[in-house]
Amino acid sequence: MFFRNFRILTISTIFFLITNIAVSALTLDQALETANKNNPKTLSSYAMYEEAKTKVVQKNWLPQPDLMLEYKQIPQEARNPVNAGMYMYGFSQKLPFPYKLWLSHSSAWNMENRYKYLYEQQAWDTRADVVEAYYKLFFANRKYEINKSNLEILKRFKRVSESKYVVGKAAQSDLLTAQIQYELIKNDDETFKREISLAQTALERLLNKNTGGTTESAPKAFDFKLDLEKVKELAQKLNPMLLALKSQKNSLSDAHALSKFDIIPDIKTTVLQREIPNAGLNGWDFKLSAEIPLWFWSKAAAINEAGYTQDIVEQAYLDFKNELNQKVETVYIKLETTVRTDKIYKDSILKKTKQALSSAETAYRADRIDFLTLSNAQKMNFDAELAYYKNLVEIEIHKARLEALIGGEIK
Repeated sequence: MFFRNFRILTISTIFFLITNIAVSALTLDQALETANKNNPKTLSSYAMYEEAKTKVVQKNWLPQPDLMLEYKQIPQEARNPVNAGMYMYGFSQKLPFPYKLWLSHSSAWNMENRYKYLYEQQAWDTRADVVEAYYKLFFANRKYEINKSNLEILKRFKRVSESKYVVGKAAQSDLLTAQIQYELIKNDDETFKREISLAQTALERLLNKNTGGTTESAPKAFDFKLDLEKVKELAQKLNPMLLALKSQKNSLSDAHALSKFDIIPDIKTTVLQREIPNAGLNGWDFKLSAEIPLWFWSKAAAINEAGYTQDIVEQAYLDFKNELNQKVETVYIKLETTVRTDKIYKDSILKKTKQALSSAETAYRADRIDFLTLSNAQKMNFDAELAYYKNLVEIEIHKARLEALIGGEIK
């Protein structure tokens, strides 16, 4: 009996823990940490960076040497090369012009930096995407809660309207309007449930992991004291995508210079030991060889190709510098607007819409206004509350987007 009760208690405890873990609220920091570890785009970008690092190591060294073995003076009638009258064995090594080796390394190193900055940009973009998805899930939950509260208010209004209609103090149109409004809000209840599911799916896609569907971190307003020109200056210095383009530009500049130095031939050295069967070693050979750029037009075309490729990236770099200023200003204005709007809602609109609703309900009970006027006051209060939280969420979203453009957090 004791063991049976103990087993039931253990199973119940495990079920309770699993249930609580499954529905535990997710903080924003937890979401960001999970995305940093699991997001496929971020992980793919990091893998590309690691791949670029391996190429730098490859460019640091000389080309692989060739081991050589020659059978010479083989008799005409012989069928086996070991019957040769002389063996020669050794190795050959290609020796690039030193500056060409340095340019090759420098180009690979700059390309490594490009992928490093691309990884950083992807990490910032993923962070902004997670912040947006997280707070959209928060807003979907909040909208559902506000609608539930609004449904209770309309239920109360409907009862008042029905009571007044029974005693002849309200028109049938008031009763019908109350019932219609209640049914519409009740239908919205189901719609908002679906929106929560969609928002949760969007967040889970970024995290590459299932979540409980609830958020713990609420959006916050902040004291906006940033100067636009200062923000633009920071973005021009720190934006990872701009730095990636700059590194790519430098890499292609090295590649262009390398294509010009390719006219200078690499030296190939060969050392061979001679050996005569049954007689022993018989001296050694040393050879130097070099490629002659005889088909110079092919080399000239390669130089032009590298130059045009460099020009393409140079123009892309200049264009993105201008585009970055535009993006920063656009997001800056959106953030500034939402911060200003938040103050208006907190200092004025929310208080006044609640007062207007309370006053309208009192007036309706006293037969001084019709139900349509009361309904308008209720809708205005509902819309104001939704708009307040939507604006608060947009503050966090625009802030995260601006941070992604700057490449650093806004304190």
